[in-house]
Amino acid sequence: MSKDYTQRQLAFESGLSLSQIARIETSRINPTLSTIFTIARTLEIPLSELFNFELPDK
Repeated sequence: MSKDYTQRQLAFESGLSLSQIARIETSRINPTLSTIFTIARTLEIPLSELFNFELPDK
């Protein structure tokens, strides 16, 4: 699901720092559950959407 947010927009609307959003997106840090809830709420998506992974077929 695409919401077309820039990192800057997501940071501003969620109250998280831009550097934190960038580090999460590039897997440099693992977000806390509280941060994940905040991102899901900001994007107006169910929390399960952030954890809906499908692995590619081999």
